[in-house]
Amino acid sequence: GTFALAAQLRLEGSDDVDVEVDVTQRGAGKRATTLTVASGVTSGIHLTKVIRAKLEDFGVSIVGASHGITSDSTHSGTSGHRSFWHSSFRNLQINGPFNGTHTGWGMHLGSPFRSVFENIEMGGIGNGLRMFSENAAFNPGDCQVTRMFIDTSGNNRVAYQVDSTTAAGVMNQIEFSMVEAIASGTGCTGIQLSGSVPVLWP
Repeated sequence: GTFALAAQLRLEGSDDVDVEVDVTQRGAGKRATTLTVASGVTSGIHLTKVIRAKLEDFGVSIVGASHGITSDSTHSGTSGHRSFWHSSFRNLQINGPFNGTHTGWGMHLGSPFRSVFENIEMGGIGNGLRMFSENAAFNPGDCQVTRMFIDTSGNNRVAYQVDSTTAAGVMNQIEFSMVEAIASGTGCTGIQLSGSVPVLWP
């Protein structure tokens, strides 16, 4: 049930929002199936080109500066500047070494859109979940995060971050429900709202 990743596993769509490409990656359980990411690999799983993905029932083990799951947009007009949309992430576990040496993110997601995150645990990692905008032409977001638990390891870590990196095209409409965070270090942040323009919190 353990699979060593010597390179990034890429899930790609067609780069055209009008051509739907669906990919499902399902394990036997978040402790029964584990993807072990080799040191130096950018991330275990990468989503791009407006993929519609369903990731379910497996674990990811990360060390060093590697991220667990990442995404980015190709910034093409045909993709709507989305990395993924209508996607779901359920029953996942992302673990670091629990010793403060991991400096990456469990999930580092650029340009996410209209997706659901549910029953996700992260432990012993540097930082937890970051969602960020990438292009002034698109407001990503419309995502729901339900029952997520993040345990960061080390000082000055961040559990949840929503980041608008451009003055236009900002992150919006992210709903958090029943999320938790604990930290083993000092100077850590639970939820960070940041960006190039004023951030609104209802």
